[in-house]
Amino acid sequence: MVAHALAGKEASSILSADSMLVYRGMDVGTAKPTPAELKHFRYSGVNLVDSNEDFNLALYIKHARRSVEALNGMPLIVVGGTGLYVKTLTRGFDDAGMPNPALRRKAEEVLQKQGIEALREFVRVRAPCAYEDVKDKGNSRRLVRALESTGASRRSWGDHLSPRLVGLRLSRELLIKRIEERVDKMYESGLLDETRQLMTLSPLSRTARQAIGYKEAIAVLDGEMDWVTARERICVRTRRLAKSQMTWFRNQEQVDWVDVEDGMDVDTIAEQVEKLWRENGRTRLRF
Repeated sequence: MVAHALAGKEASSILSADSMLVYRGMDVGTAKPTPAELKHFRYSGVNLVDSNEDFNLALYIKHARRSVEALNGMPLIVVGGTGLYVKTLTRGFDDAGMPNPALRRKAEEVLQKQGIEALREFVRVRAPCAYEDVKDKGNSRRLVRALESTGASRRSWGDHLSPRLVGLRLSRELLIKRIEERVDKMYESGLLDETRQLMTLSPLSRTARQAIGYKEAIAVLDGEMDWVTARERICVRTRRLAKSQMTWFRNQEQVDWVDVEDGMDVDTIAEQVEKLWRENGRTRLRF
């Protein structure tokens, strides 16, 4: 909502930097902008592939480049919490660091046949810097993702200094409250029906199946858990995601934070963001 308020004031386009909003049909569980909002504001980075398709950084950057070129100088607001997308947009990334599907398949084969320990060693040997950057080395998905970019290392990033970004920060208590409210709204808005429809059309891709909310919804539909259990798991996973995002942006980027308090209206938050923009100047995209 803050992005919409800013886009209305600035006559700006909006580029989503959220890795889950790229999937068509996954609307309720991702809190995607409504069809009316997508039509009213000039959006990009949303509804790029079907939920049964794989998606990666290279495809996102390819889309983002086309979208920015089509703006012809129109102001752009980037919004979203996928740190790798944001970093690539603002810091640049060498073509040598683009995904290598063959290497990814090999990593998945190592995991399947030899287990997580072998996968860790596989990644460590072939991409030591990327391996070093993986926070949870027991998470196979993150390890495989580290190999999506052949030779990915700190040298792959552009030499540009990290720009100043603006982020919204909530207290732990308010964050927990907002997460619980969002999960309840997801259920009331038809998350289970949406997931059932997606599964009827075609099998979801591995990434889509693991998405917060959808993984739990699939378990409910398969009779593996009830909604009360699913709700709690969604809340826990969302809190963990929020914590990891905050850690990423604290360690990887220079962020000026706007502290959001309970009851603060959208326009007030937007005004504080605008104030920081005026002080820091616009961030230049370098991808």
